[in-house]
Amino acid sequence: MDRKEALLKDLVAVLKIPSVKQPPLPGMPFGRPCFEALDAVLKMGKDMGFAVKNVDGYAGHIEWGEGPLFGILGHLDVVPAGQDWTSPAFAAEIREDCLYARGTQDDKGPMLAVLHAMKRLKDEGFCPKRRLRLILGCDEESGWGCINYYFQKEEMPEEGFSPDADFPLINCEKGVLHLEVDLPFADLPGRRLEALSGGERVNMVPDFASARLDGEEVVCRGISAHGSTPEQGDNALQKLLDELIARYPHPALKTARALSALDGSGAGIACADEVSGSLTLNLGKAELGEGKLRLWLDIRYPVTREKAAVLSGLEEASGGEVIVLNEHAPLYVPEETPLVQKLLRAYERVTGTPGKPFAVGGATFARALKCGVAFGPVFPGTHTSIHQRDENIPLKELWALFDIYTEALREVLS
Repeated sequence: MDRKEALLKDLVAVLKIPSVKQPPLPGMPFGRPCFEALDAVLKMGKDMGFAVKNVDGYAGHIEWGEGPLFGILGHLDVVPAGQDWTSPAFAAEIREDCLYARGTQDDKGPMLAVLHAMKRLKDEGFCPKRRLRLILGCDEESGWGCINYYFQKEEMPEEGFSPDADFPLINCEKGVLHLEVDLPFADLPGRRLEALSGGERVNMVPDFASARLDGEEVVCRGISAHGSTPEQGDNALQKLLDELIARYPHPALKTARALSALDGSGAGIACADEVSGSLTLNLGKAELGEGKLRLWLDIRYPVTREKAAVLSGLEEASGGEVIVLNEHAPLYVPEETPLVQKLLRAYERVTGTPGKPFAVGGATFARALKCGVAFGPVFPGTHTSIHQRDENIPLKELWALFDIYTEALREVLS
């Protein structure tokens, strides 16, 4: 079996594990499926002859070489499947030279490509001049509990990258706020909104939402997308709010709809800078109950914007309680940094095209490092299905990842 066949075989095996976060079990802080995915990949690394470590089920690493530590940080947990897949989300089917499954791009595919790049170099007799750790998280999609715990127990790499975003390279990531906004809710006289719900995760554009108004069911469907790029989806909750407001013009519903504007203008927090671009906002979840309309918002704000200004603007616009559930400070690594230049050389050598770093709203494990950037897996000009139904990776892109990460490791470990 050649190395590409081995990569595909191992990736399919890991994709079939439905590693969506679940309630904790003894030794399995994020549930059994996440633990099984971690255990499976660590076993693969051990079978390849690398040193491995499971850090209390929160995360783990696969290590090679000696010297100063270089880290590659990614994750094995995935977001829920969502609705309307063509084939089952964890079947890992190949159709028309594409591999379909939740996690193919985010982030199992890239992580397995890195692991097999390590094995490829090892088989070639390459001797790394630095110690490499492939660090495997299990809670990236819902709070970073994995990597926070890991670095309480383990050494922090001097520098590294996360294969969990886009090529050519991302050296700037916006600040992230995951918030709950609670709006007081009491029914209008003679009417009753009995239920309202939609969305599964704050960092996903919801593709389904429903309500029950005066005994009648109201259902809306949309298109899922990553919460950092809400403009690429079609938010079912926004559709539902529009439908309800037309029939039931409740102030809380109107406020919720205003707050859901993708640029933050309805919340009075629209802003932008030259380094990282515009603020984005995603209404990822909503729920009615206990006299409150609860909204869950994913906000990505420019690197030069203060978090406090975003929160105060939202509090004023909503008139409700704003609770910070999770947050990540912005990331910026200058283009002239040696790490950036080495990775760009690897990308250019394989693709034959020039690369220039850019900014995104996504939050990767790169910002957990002292000096870190995001590097792949999505290629310029290609369609990304991350956090969407029918998530997939073309096999030709998987092989390109394998080649790029091989050259990247050669660069940073020489």
